[in-house]
Amino acid sequence: MTGPDNFYARLPPITSAGAALDERLYAPAPADWFVAFSDIRGSTAAVAAGRHSDVNFCAAAMIAALSNELGAIPYQFGGDGAVALVPPGDGARARKILARARASPSAATSLCPAASMPSSAAMRWRFLKTR
Repeated sequence: MTGPDNFYARLPPITSAGAALDERLYAPAPADWFVAFSDIRGSTAAVAAGRHSDVNFCAAAMIAALSNELGAIPYQFGGDGAVALVPPGDGARARKILARARASPSAATSLCPAASMPSSAAMRWRFLKTR
């Protein structure tokens, strides 16, 4: 994952909170990469019942599982779900990882090519590197 073709390795790191607002430090997801999604079923009811930690744990599990197997990957944690980018050569491995994650009754996961994502301004996928 650290080769010269790895767009994530080439991203400049964000070194301050203010820099997180600098659009020049963001990059669109490469078309040949995959986008992995997780969503936690029943998260609204679980949070209302005071189970925030359970929901966050399940959402972070996809990121941890992918990172443990694939190394450093770009991701976004959303509390009740997550999005991660998977390099083109790791698509088959990611599918197996996500299949195991789906074994949890509360997690729904999916993997799709970044090129298949809608290109409207509202659906731009952007990732940054913090270190």
